[in-house]
Amino acid sequence: MVLICCLCSDDGWSSCEEESLQTPLDSIDPYVLLADTLAAMQAHNPVRHQALVTGSDPGVQAALQGLLALSVEKRQKQLSRQG
Repeated sequence: MVLICCLCSDDGWSSCEEESLQTPLDSIDPYVLLADTLAAMQAHNPVRHQALVTGSDPGVQAALQGLLALSVEKRQKQLSRQG
């Protein structure tokens, strides 16, 4: 995450140098988290998972499938960087 700060001086706004700050949330991939959450829901509450996945319109279902496919790619990249 990059933060840019601006200071107000007598002659207007001036920019500071960019700072790179890391937070604990930076290491969490939202797509992988979504896939893990849905997998846990399917394992622990299959009725709710089924209602969520099949109860939505086809556009939402297609978007969800795309997000899950993206999460697989991202997980594979994470694993290849670690190993």
